[in-house]
Amino acid sequence: MEVVVHTWDVPVLPKPEETIPPLKAEGVTAIEDGYHFFVTYPESVVERNAQLFRQAGIQIWSVHAPFGDAHNLSHHDEPTRRRAVEYHKYVLERIALAGASMAIIHPGADAGEEEIPPMIPLLLDSLEELLPVAERLGVQLGLENMLPHHPGSDFQELRQVVEEMGSKWLGVCFDTGHAYVAGGVKQGMEVLKDFITTFHLADNDGTRDMHLQPPYGTIPWDDFLNVFQTMDFQSPIVVEARPWQGDGYSQLRREVAALLEGKLLRVDINGTAAKVQCLRCGHLRFGTEEDSWCACC
Repeated sequence: MEVVVHTWDVPVLPKPEETIPPLKAEGVTAIEDGYHFFVTYPESVVERNAQLFRQAGIQIWSVHAPFGDAHNLSHHDEPTRRRAVEYHKYVLERIALAGASMAIIHPGADAGEEEIPPMIPLLLDSLEELLPVAERLGVQLGLENMLPHHPGSDFQELRQVVEEMGSKWLGVCFDTGHAYVAGGVKQGMEVLKDFITTFHLADNDGTRDMHLQPPYGTIPWDDFLNVFQTMDFQSPIVVEARPWQGDGYSQLRREVAALLEGKLLRVDINGTAAKVQCLRCGHLRFGTEEDSWCACC
């Protein structure tokens, strides 16, 4: 399983000569970045820098599109929605220059519960325009499940949107952190698993989006794995979190890969399976009781 690191809050594309060597040193083979670089720099710079990453063996797997009220694809104000659609088209054109496979898009911005149902037809209208552009450019759209009080926070509602569009160029970006707050990771995956084309793996305490490295929050990752292992998922999988304690992408990739293989170490304490944390380095341990490892070893 290829683990993709999330770099869009730590820009790496503007200065590839400086950022590629440390990424290579940590074994990074694919990244998800934000859209800012692609719309800020000239096309020639976007193409050149992307080529340098490819030559270094680092794929620009996905790019997160703009979000928030000004970029709301389900905005009730038609001129605002129209501008959002056109800007998303522009972003798709620019990230296609870099050979990105996936654009992550939000169904809409924060809204009151009563405001969300009328936003869904507007989202469908926006997708109707964006999908032909995505197909022409060869960039798949990953529609992200959202936190409460957003369109797309209801798992069944999100499934219906993707089903109604009926396009191979539209899938679900399943965000574990969002799902945990909005109703449950297992519950969301069971509804959406047939449409998941990419992931945002992140952990939290169930109350808010914290972008903790898995498995350092309270998400029941066994529940995730029980569904994930039925999916035959072969694409790269994105970790939308900073490395635990700032210990680097190499350790993050090693730990997340072990987590996805079901190798998180647990011990029984009074009938409860507890994670084991190293007192020296502060990292969790993976493997078996007889043969385990953490950041110390």
